[in-house]
Amino acid sequence: MMEDVMPVNSVQDYNDYFSIETLHPLVTVIEGSKGKPIRYGHKTMGIFAVMLKDLECGTVKYGRSVYDYQRGTMLFVAPGQVIGASDDGQLHQPGGWILAFHPELLHGTALSRITGKGACV
Repeated sequence: MMEDVMPVNSVQDYNDYFSIETLHPLVTVIEGSKGKPIRYGHKTMGIFAVMLKDLECGTVKYGRSVYDYQRGTMLFVAPGQVIGASDDGQLHQPGGWILAFHPELLHGTALSRITGKGACV
C-alpha cells in the first residue's frame, strides 16, 4: 500500500509538523528535542532544509535511494525533493537541529540565479 506523502511548502508547514512556533515566515531554526514526538513519514519539500542529526535515525529514503543516517550526519534538502522514512506506527522524539528556509529568502541574490529557486514555489 502506498504511503501518503506530506507536502511541506512553507516554513509554517514544517514548524506545524514539529509543533514549533513560527517566528518568521521565510526562515526557521528547529531544535529537534523541543519539538513534539512525531511519526515517520515521507515529505515533498517545497523549501530548503539543512539538518544536523543528533540521533541515530536508521534508514531514510532520500529521493529514490535509501541511506543509513548515523549521529552527526548532515543532510541538505532542496525544493522538489522527497525525503522521509516509512511510518512504523511509533512516535519518535526528534533530535538535532534544522535550518529551513523558503526559496523566496534567496530572491535577488546570486545564489537564486544558480539554483533557479529565487521565486516562490
